[in-house]
Amino acid sequence: MALFLTEKEVEQLLTMPLALAAVEAAHRQLSTTAACDVPRQRTRLPQTTLHILQGALPQLDAIGYKAYTSNRSGVRFLVHLFQASTGRLRAVIELTAWV
Repeated sequence: MALFLTEKEVEQLLTMPLALAAVEAAHRQLSTTAACDVPRQRTRLPQTTLHILQGALPQLDAIGYKAYTSNRSGVRFLVHLFQASTGRLRAVIELTAWV
């Protein structure tokens, strides 16, 4: 069964050193083409824009995407993380950032 992690739960589980190490490792894999990254795609409406970013880290058996909406009231994020080898959903991670 997939996890659903709220912003508060992520804050409790993830430290800044862990986050920085993970981002650094992912960029290192991306630089050697061991990972893949798809440029951001946007769907624009007059009141709201939907942004989607996707990528994969095969060494971690991970593939996923971040989708977020932005408008005058704020920005709302959802990250969907899948197990690459099976396609099974592993987690949905929520973040809400108010402007």
